[in-house]
Amino acid sequence: QLRDGDARQAALTAREAYRVQRASPVAAQALGLSLAALGQSPANARALLEKARLIMGDSPLLAEGRRLLAMNRQG
Repeated sequence: QLRDGDARQAALTAREAYRVQRASPVAAQALGLSLAALGQSPANARALLEKARLIMGDSPLLAEGRRLLAMNRQG
């Protein structure tokens, strides 16, 4: 959904996935990335992306999330 440009729907789906699988780094990554893409809850997005990185290591998607957060911070 995020790749299709529907960040809102991606966030809804990821939020539900994270609700049922809080220990999943993939769910944390999906929610963090979608929040970063929306520019919403940057502290939560950053924490979710970091959680995913600590569990499964760094990845291009996590780097993209950090890039989006940095862009949103710059305005």
